[in-house]
Amino acid sequence: MTPKERMFVLEYLLDLDPCRAAKAAGFSATVASSKAYQWVSNSKVKPNVYEAIQAAIGKRAARTERSADEVVKALWEMAELDIAYFMAVDDGGAVTAVPLDQIPPEKRKYINKIKGKRTIRESADGGQMSMQDETEYTIPEKKGTYELLARHYGILVDKKEIKHSGEIGLTALTDQELDERIAKLTEQAG
Repeated sequence: MTPKERMFVLEYLLDLDPCRAAKAAGFSATVASSKAYQWVSNSKVKPNVYEAIQAAIGKRAARTERSADEVVKALWEMAELDIAYFMAVDDGGAVTAVPLDQIPPEKRKYINKIKGKRTIRESADGGQMSMQDETEYTIPEKKGTYELLARHYGILVDKKEIKHSGEIGLTALTDQELDERIAKLTEQAG
């Protein structure tokens, strides 16, 4: 691989944005917008780049013990999470939280926060005490979860306008300087 291609691979692994990675690696804006996506999605266009990316993604998945498919599956589970698992409505219409031990573990793992409050009241004559517990669960916001899924499927794409006056200067770097920058990005990417 050329130094620019190595830089592209490392940049791509940072945020999986092929266009941005190509520009950061020193490719022209035209090449970045017209070719970069093919480099990461078609093994025949630039096989060495494609294989390096797939290998790095595989190493990351092994390191985290999670694959992209598992992440997408979890996002779908969060998006389709039914609030009825977490609340109960009595005959009078009062809504209460389901006790934590009654929520199935596969649903309970999506609870972000639990807030509890206990109120103890004494009757006016001091003869009786009553206790009331309130529990509140926070679960993933559907809008945010669906937004992540839309980005994954390419339905929602951020458009960024980058204004720059002057040269970025990657083409002016020597091979050694470029190798040093690649090494630094490799360290950051972990």
